[in-house]
Amino acid sequence: MRNFLDMVISGIAHPEDIDDFVDLWHEGHNSGTLAEALGMSDDEYALWVQKSDALSLIIEARAAGMRLEKLATPAISA
Repeated sequence: MRNFLDMVISGIAHPEDIDDFVDLWHEGHNSGTLAEALGMSDDEYALWVQKSDALSLIIEARAAGMRLEKLATPAISA
């Protein structure tokens, strides 16, 4: 099964679908950690848990092939 971030970047899913993916994980539809099911690195997952509105930055960084820190630093510290 493809992970959430891959599906969003490819246009199959939308960022607002993340709760559905979390629910599927809780129902046992994915093995591994929630971060793995979402396709997030540990740093991306930690940021999303702390600040859920950072999801758009995570998606933007991943789509651009950039390190999250380079893209998100100004927005996170605000």
